[in-house]
Amino acid sequence: MNFSIVLDQGTRIDFRYIPIILIFLFINDKAAIVSAVLIAAARFIIGVSLTSYLSVFVLTVLVIGLYVIKHATRKHESMYLKGSIMVIYATTLYTIFFIQVTSITVELVTLLIFFWIVAMAGGLFALFIMNYLRTAELLLRKYEAESTIDYLTGLSNVRKFYQMLDYYTKKYKTKKTPLAIGMIDIDFFKRVNDKHGHDAGDIVLMEVARILEETIDDETFVFRKGGEEFTAIFPNAPLEDVLYSLERCRLAVQHHGFKIDELKELNLTISIGICHYSETASSVDELMTNADEKLYKAKETGRNRLVF
Repeated sequence: MNFSIVLDQGTRIDFRYIPIILIFLFINDKAAIVSAVLIAAARFIIGVSLTSYLSVFVLTVLVIGLYVIKHATRKHESMYLKGSIMVIYATTLYTIFFIQVTSITVELVTLLIFFWIVAMAGGLFALFIMNYLRTAELLLRKYEAESTIDYLTGLSNVRKFYQMLDYYTKKYKTKKTPLAIGMIDIDFFKRVNDKHGHDAGDIVLMEVARILEETIDDETFVFRKGGEEFTAIFPNAPLEDVLYSLERCRLAVQHHGFKIDELKELNLTISIGICHYSETASSVDELMTNADEKLYKAKETGRNRLVF
């Protein structure tokens, strides 16, 4: 608006409606209306005249028209089609306004032709840029999410595990808030792969992941750490709750039949090592090492058990 073209005293040609169109398309109706109100207020800062009031009236008509266009074309997926209709509507509306408030001259006609060319080119270019940025942002968010998800089981992966562990370690380092880690390993998993193939192993991993998610409470974070090993982080959980939750997991796996094809069903078990701050560890920095040691002890003392 500050770099607009002055037709006469109080009348300016600018492209204030393009941001409103973009907000209607890429954000929401309320934000577009608020933006229109701010633009109307700014118009009075530039100067107060009859044209100022008329421009606010035209801005109101513009917002109503854009709202109608947006909802009338909501079934159409093409952002460029919607945007083009909006730009044409807005440019036509302001052309009528300029003709009504100024005298028609050769200079005005030339200026309006230029106005239409710049409005259409600038509007479509702005649509392209906004659509490109939005798509890039959505892809970035998608890739960020996928980078922390294990492709096979759908659980959070080892990268996410260490991010969460680091977060809670720092958070609880200066507090006495309970924090526990459970290390879970499928017993004799290598035999499954060697005897029945990796497809069978994948089925087992997916089923164990499902059992862990269904058995452990919603306030606990479950991860696939790698291979046949899973982990769980229990923020703010007493030791007895952690033991109860993971014992349920152990029993659920033990009594589950892993159907690897129409004729074969396997029975498997898991071993679990637990470290709890501050019941079994005096520092949150010991959680990972201690839980690993407990898992190793569970394996060494017969498997299918929980050690803490």
